[in-house]
Amino acid sequence: MWNKEDRLICEEEYADDFVIRIYADDSPESPREWDNVGKLCCFHSRMNFPNEGNITIEEAKEIEADKSGKYICLPVYGFNHGMFAVSTEPFSCPWDSGKLGIIYIEVKEGLKRMWGDKAKRLSKKRREQILECMKHEIETYNQWLIGDICGFEAYHIIKDDEGCDNGDEEFVDSCWGFYDEKDAISEAKSAIDYFIEKRLPLFKDQLEKDFVNEKETV
Repeated sequence: MWNKEDRLICEEEYADDFVIRIYADDSPESPREWDNVGKLCCFHSRMNFPNEGNITIEEAKEIEADKSGKYICLPVYGFNHGMFAVSTEPFSCPWDSGKLGIIYIEVKEGLKRMWGDKAKRLSKKRREQILECMKHEIETYNQWLIGDICGFEAYHIIKDDEGCDNGDEEFVDSCWGFYDEKDAISEAKSAIDYFIEKRLPLFKDQLEKDFVNEKETV
């Protein structure tokens, strides 16, 4: 596990007295634990990948070659060079990449998952939407594999009476598991805005009380 300094992606000041730090998330939940549309079935001799349909390689080949219209399927390719990546399109390097498996769904199940029990007919548009959804699921899974996920920590910078930063910080909030850095920053700013509105006045009141008590004690 990396230390925090190694995981720092960027740092941004906000609202004068606050700082947002974006870190790489070193323990995110796998997106294959989510409620996905497609069933990802991979086959690798040395690495452990999902086989959500619990099928054999031969069965995967049959599903991919099926012409009856029972399935909607995309190929999945893998690339292993320092880190493992996946895609529904072949990688350019023929030596470190190859076919890894498929992502598929039965048409009836795909219609139900995306449009509910009343959806019975697979139009061309709906087929394209299911394919696009499964492609996006592989892109998301790829982000997880290569570690392209982040989180934020937000802090209130405590300044002295002259407005100088003395190095002290108060923790505001944190959240992890973002697949877009912009979303993490936006969520951090919302957390700071809430802090400014609800908690900062209480914090300042307490500082003033502590100052008065200290003065009376002296």
